[in-house]
Amino acid sequence: MTKDGIPYIYFTFDQIEKDYGSVEAYLVRELGVSTTDLQRLRSLYLI
Repeated sequence: MTKDGIPYIYFTFDQIEKDYGSVEAYLVRELGVSTTDLQRLRSLYLI
């Protein structure tokens, strides 16, 4: 948490959005996650 009580994860996601446009784009470009991998992750973790 920051001194203002804001979790650092919010800043992380904000920066990813600024740099890549979306978390999905970050996963693909920086981590090499394929579209097949993304589909699998969605099927496992999204309701």
